[in-house]
Amino acid sequence: MTTKKIRRAQTISPFGVGAILDLNGEGFVVESIDRWGSRLRKSVYLPRLTRALGNIDLVSFSDAGSSQGNDAESLKVSRFPRWYHCASCRKLQYIDHNLDAALGDDPPHCTNSACKRGFTSPMRFIAYCDDGHMSDIDWFAWCHRGKDATKGRCEDRTRLYFRSSGKMGGDFSEMRIVCEECGRSEDLTDIQRGTAAPWMLKDRPITAAGKCCGKQPWQFSGDAVECNNSMNIEPRGSSSIYRAVVISALDVEGKPSSVTNRSFERLDELFEDILEDRHPTQQMLEHEIQDPEGMYVAKIQRRSISEEITYEQAVDYLLELARKNENDIEVAPETAEEYIQENLLLEELDVFRQKQDIDQDNLRICFVPLDTHQHVVAGRIFSAFAQVKRLREVRALVSFSRGRSNQQTSVDLGPVPLGWLPCIEAFGEGIYLELNPATIAGYLDKHGQELEGLVSGQRDALASMKESYGLDIPDGPLFILAHTLSHLLIRQFTFNSGYASSALRERLYVDESTGFAGILIYTTDTDSEGTLGGLVDQGRVQIIENISRQIREAALWCSADPVCRETESQGFRNLNRSACHCCALVSETSCMCQNAMLNRLSLGGMGKVRSEILGFLEYSMLDEE
Repeated sequence: MTTKKIRRAQTISPFGVGAILDLNGEGFVVESIDRWGSRLRKSVYLPRLTRALGNIDLVSFSDAGSSQGNDAESLKVSRFPRWYHCASCRKLQYIDHNLDAALGDDPPHCTNSACKRGFTSPMRFIAYCDDGHMSDIDWFAWCHRGKDATKGRCEDRTRLYFRSSGKMGGDFSEMRIVCEECGRSEDLTDIQRGTAAPWMLKDRPITAAGKCCGKQPWQFSGDAVECNNSMNIEPRGSSSIYRAVVISALDVEGKPSSVTNRSFERLDELFEDILEDRHPTQQMLEHEIQDPEGMYVAKIQRRSISEEITYEQAVDYLLELARKNENDIEVAPETAEEYIQENLLLEELDVFRQKQDIDQDNLRICFVPLDTHQHVVAGRIFSAFAQVKRLREVRALVSFSRGRSNQQTSVDLGPVPLGWLPCIEAFGEGIYLELNPATIAGYLDKHGQELEGLVSGQRDALASMKESYGLDIPDGPLFILAHTLSHLLIRQFTFNSGYASSALRERLYVDESTGFAGILIYTTDTDSEGTLGGLVDQGRVQIIENISRQIREAALWCSADPVCRETESQGFRNLNRSACHCCALVSETSCMCQNAMLNRLSLGGMGKVRSEILGFLEYSMLDEE
């Protein structure tokens, strides 16, 4: 089988299990981990992520340069699609499984002896269903549709050609599959229908009434299941074909506490009471303990007084008990995918919200004092910001989905679960910014209803999709505001720090109920030394002041205005408003939400001057009344 190399981080996304990748003109699909041959060698430890995923092992490829190296470790791929056409003579050929070994490291060559160039490329279109199954299109059947499809002189399948006249700009009507053996010819206009009939599929349904092949390209016919979903036809590079479900977490564990090595009888009793009363999952338990408005606040306060420690120390002690008892707390299955990422973000928010410097091996945070009199613009937009000089992130690939369905396909499709998930461990740096709660409260008090109306179309569009698409995206007005601001920051940091846009990532910490919003912009690298400090250097007070002025200008004007500004529905399934590639969109690998739920007017609306909402950034610059 052909051996190719990709970067380690790409094995999680965008080239995780089930993804189609093009390498050197060849097409492949990544097989499930049960077919990789062996477990990856490097165990990755991040207890809170492991707990959240049901105490499953996390493993990664070995570090490059280790004694054994990572050349011996690989992910398994299958050629897909298997129909190739010659760029010169346009001949079509099907690469069966038996030919893979014969090819070795060479790409498929044209079998036409009269062709001098011999370069071949995979066919552009494939079929998939919303439950994750995928198949080649049978181009021989496409050409020979009808009653005499496989009879007589058409038994020779080697004289098939893919031709395009290009007279009408390369339309489907000008693309044809031609059989020179019998003279049959069919154009590709049926692709515009978007669905593939069962006879079009190279892998046919297992029942006569079935519509779908019921399997993945690397599986055999015996692995197929009955599936009655219609299969869609799309280009193999379409973003609809593959969405990786990746759960990520920062290493924020190991918070120092002066009391965790001692024992407190009344706190021990309270911890047992919580377990018996609520029967919580690990994440729910920690949330119960830390909730400032929760039902256990008064009890914690009373028992901390009796033990002669502070309330904060009591909370730290209870959290430590929770972590030590993790093996006794079952993870509720219903939380496995829907709430995992949300709960992990809440845990990280608890750390940032303390606004305390941290100096640990994998987390170094330095909060920078902000003089609101000297730095007027930054002080009104942000209440705090910090240089995150080092961070560690672990990203685990859990499953993937295709098309419009919420149905997720496991990365482990073997008969017996392997008990591990592939992940990557990355180290880096970042900048944390917290929106000024007083400015947010004042803005929502005066313009909250207008903001609700401004984003109502986006929220309706998202609500109509949640039943058919696997998108778990928050839709609160404050989230949309903070999300758009995060994208403007990424774009500005890109200009200032020298990092490419795709190198920066965002993590959003938004609590609609309390009006809290925090933004972490960071970059990581799989090298244990992390990154070079170009981003964290932007976390100086004067630079943040300048960036605050720059993002205000960016929110006000887009080079595509007035079209962008006045467009109420933009982007994927109309989930954006007044947000385009010229002003607010970033690389999809940088965004938590696939570049969805953005609205530039929530920040840069000019108010009565243009008969529109007054944006948050414009409001924050108003003179104090």
